[in-house]
Amino acid sequence: METIRRSYLNDFERCPRLFYYINEAKIVVKPEASSVAQRCGSYLHALVAGGEEQVYFGPHEERERKQVEVIYSCMAELDLIPYVEYEVYYSRQVAEGVGVEGTLDMVDGNWMGEMKYTSKPDYYLHAFSAQAQLEFYFFLSDLEVASILPVRQPALRYMEGKEDVDKFLGRLKEDVLRRPSYYFPHYDPDKQPRWGLKFYRSEFDMDEVERRLRWWFKEIQKCRKHNYWPQRKQNCLAPFECAYLSLCEADGTINEAIYSVNG
Repeated sequence: METIRRSYLNDFERCPRLFYYINEAKIVVKPEASSVAQRCGSYLHALVAGGEEQVYFGPHEERERKQVEVIYSCMAELDLIPYVEYEVYYSRQVAEGVGVEGTLDMVDGNWMGEMKYTSKPDYYLHAFSAQAQLEFYFFLSDLEVASILPVRQPALRYMEGKEDVDKFLGRLKEDVLRRPSYYFPHYDPDKQPRWGLKFYRSEFDMDEVERRLRWWFKEIQKCRKHNYWPQRKQNCLAPFECAYLSLCEADGTINEAIYSVNG
């Protein structure tokens, strides 16, 4: 049975050409060419999960790496790190011969948590956007409760030439601990988890999710049959710039400074 990652199916919905690059051609963005914000998010996930994941930071990106470590230390001090299972894998058959798979950030009993490290936490706190993030996880797992847990990326200005990095990081930590509800939206020390928004399985139409997945798999098969993966250019820059835009601009010619082929 062919099993496709949930994130790749989201790529297909955004743009079939993007799905082709990632899932079919196995083209990956080199760590040093990827978004530093994305790598910061991966690093925070690794710290929270207590794992050994190695995340690339260049010599000129040390301040960004240390900022993530400050956020993590504040999370520990505010008791925001749940004692749960991390990076839990699920898979489910959708139709004959095809299935979908994904990894949940956090799982505890019938609860799951999805953490987002972002400069725009309001996007994930909007009910419609949050549901779009969670519906496939409910479909995969049969869990009953989910929390979206956005963490705001620091925007505190580093006064270069007027302060050293350690002083800046100390100022950042003071700011996070002084106003935790800004960095951890909906922060409340009396609830569990202590920030974010909760959603319930009953709020989602699982039949509609399954119908959409079946439709996507049919569309993928059609693209393969005709060897045609259309571009959706209106999505190249929204909701953020596509990491494969330069590949499209070069008519599929791989820039080896940015991309590599995995297998």
